Amino acid sequence: MVGAIRAEAGTDRELSKAIRQLELPIALVELDDFTVTAVSRATLKLLGMPPTAVVGRPVIDLIRSEDRAEALAAYEAMRAGVVDFYRAHRRMGATEASASLTTVWVRAIQFGDRRVALVEMVGGTRPSESPLVEHLGHEPLQMAVGGMDSAWVVTSVSNNIKSVLGVPAKEVVGRPLLGAVEQRDVQSLLDADRRAHSESSVSLRIQLKDATGAFKPLRCVLTSLAGTTDRLFILIADLELPADEADWTSQLEQHLWRIAGEVEASGILHQIGSVPDASRGTQMEALSVRQWEVLRRLMRGERVPMIAEALLVGQSTIRNHLSAIFKRFGVHSQGELLALLRRTDESSS
Repeated sequence: MVGAIRAEAGTDRELSKAIRQLELPIALVELDDFTVTAVSRATLKLLGMPPTAVVGRPVIDLIRSEDRAEALAAYEAMRAGVVDFYRAHRRMGATEASASLTTVWVRAIQFGDRRVALVEMVGGTRPSESPLVEHLGHEPLQMAVGGMDSAWVVTSVSNNIKSVLGVPAKEVVGRPLLGAVEQRDVQSLLDADRRAHSESSVSLRIQLKDATGAFKPLRCVLTSLAGTTDRLFILIADLELPADEADWTSQLEQHLWRIAGEVEASGILHQIGSVPDASRGTQMEALSVRQWEVLRRLMRGERVPMIAEALLVGQSTIRNHLSAIFKRFGVHSQGELLALLRRTDESSS
């Protein structure tokens, strides 16, 4: 009996080392209407608010009135695709009087055709890294975000699951996450999930089946969502050098672009002025959301391969978008298009 107790205690210690607990104040915001759709318990603790006062409300309502104009401009810039990431300081809370200074890190994530903001937050202005980056010890180059119900069935997952596992999002949604986990990791994941219900968030290393049928090592972060039995999961590829050096270069380039895009909210307003005004001219107004994204990235100096990888589509799809844009503006090449837009900008300034 004593031996069994010791063995069980040893297993618990090993499990504690494998499963790391963390405070992850996190929220999901629909960029279509800026509504908060999900929050972690750590977020509610930070804001001092119940789930009913946060979920389903516009995120702008949670920000002190004097900061709302900047916050709205930042979210609108992210919705338009002007930036994919930014950091800012906001006064947030249940009331104007109780609002306290908070640092937020906001990332744009694509779920099918939906553009969603993943928001991390920490009280005060001193933190230099987001809670997730501080936990990992590095900036995640490949990361997918998803939701699952109490039966572990995936209810949604971001498009970049393709870059993490090589599997399209539509092939993941509707299936149990446990079904793709290597058998020896299933129990650890179940134990971690139980801890996530009593704590804020947990993370552990697991192996998930990729598109080839092989198991790929990932870090899985689980967060129980306040006011529901659903959970948020984040899958992060291990930081390692890919066999294809060109692929590694592309990943690093995207990472550096993301770092360059980390700006305070006031900086976002400056960036908005560096791209074409969407309301100027019938050609701009007629562009689809995806065409506008391609055009914005083209003007930022990105080339077709980089744009295709960033948007998780083939290069032929980007070229088709460019052909439609050329036709809209009456030009025949990227050089003609950029020259035309620069002349338009100069004449309007």
